[in-house]
Amino acid sequence: MAPNSVLSTLRQIIRELRHSCRKNENVRDLEMYKYTLEQFRKYQVTDKKLCKSQEEMKYLAETYLIYLQSVKEYGEIYDKYHGRGERSTAEAAALVGLNLPKTYQDAENNVF
Repeated sequence: MAPNSVLSTLRQIIRELRHSCRKNENVRDLEMYKYTLEQFRKYQVTDKKLCKSQEEMKYLAETYLIYLQSVKEYGEIYDKYHGRGERSTAEAAALVGLNLPKTYQDAENNVF
């Protein structure tokens, strides 16, 4: 494993963990943070020592990173599109990027 690649992956995982923790909570107090650092330190020496392929731990770390990013993105999409009761036609159209045509005004109201 390339050290820069592994370090970059670890930093991205920690960044995603920061996004997932509450405002008053420190990321270093999370069990996920402690476990992730423990695993990175445990497999830091070499993968050959445990007869694992060289890229297996890198693959697991990248998979975990993708999982964390996907959970965050899912939450954002859920908040945006989750039903909040009935929507007006204009709100529903705007949600999918459409605009309603202007309403027709009757010519009888405009008497000269």
